[in-house]
Amino acid sequence: MKVIKAIIATGHVDKQGEMLMPEALYALAEQANAAYIPMWVEHDVARPPIGRMISAKVIRLDDGVLAVEATGEVWESDADLAAITSDGRRMVIHETQVPTFQVGFDTTFHDPEGMELVKELREAGCASSQFEGRKSAEVVSQLVIAAGAFIAGAISGGFFNALGEELYSGLKSRLKALRKKKDKSGKERATRLLFRFTVRDRDRSIEVNAVLDNATDEMIESFFDSGIKQLDAITTEALALEPRATRIATRQTADTIEPIYVARDDCKPSWLRREETTDDR
Repeated sequence: MKVIKAIIATGHVDKQGEMLMPEALYALAEQANAAYIPMWVEHDVARPPIGRMISAKVIRLDDGVLAVEATGEVWESDADLAAITSDGRRMVIHETQVPTFQVGFDTTFHDPEGMELVKELREAGCASSQFEGRKSAEVVSQLVIAAGAFIAGAISGGFFNALGEELYSGLKSRLKALRKKKDKSGKERATRLLFRFTVRDRDRSIEVNAVLDNATDEMIESFFDSGIKQLDAITTEALALEPRATRIATRQTADTIEPIYVARDDCKPSWLRREETTDDR
């Protein structure tokens, strides 16, 4: 297991034109000391954690700008994964508690047309919205639909009941239409749709993700029709495999949804293999 130190955030303006204020840097360091923050390749939730941050502090760089210096563990072998231990802290996850859904958007929606699309989606569902910064070398246009909290194994029925039949169908149609939009440079909008659900299992929260990359109408239709039902089965199986599961990641294809990984509360990843199941609402 490799232990590394690295600057993970600074007060400089980054490649996406964003700058973290001092209070945000101190908050990040505080979070890294209070909980485990997973380390991913390209900050991509569709990839299993490759390590975790275990501590952090705010320092001042040579040019006087504040920065967060973190100490992390990087896992390079099965032996490293087997040696992971916990000091009682839990992995940081996104938790959502809203009546319908929440729209998360990134910098690719910061132009006037993009913000109008977010506004229309938000208002159609009487929903809330929030900016979600995602730092990666490759800029991917990501739109998040977050909802919860639901009982583990009951995401499909819970989401449908929260929205109602008309809004459920309307959200599906609007996401199909949004995927056909392009920005002024000709790049597609929402090349990644991410459905993020908060579920409750006993006294703890679990983050369940469904990734739709380069979603077609057929893929979106499949997710709303059957994928979200299969997500319940995957969640139930993941919790049986790993009772400490805290994040579950899946990927929707044209006709089915498949698990990618399960991450434990100490960030340790594991993999779930399953047989196809069918279910009716």
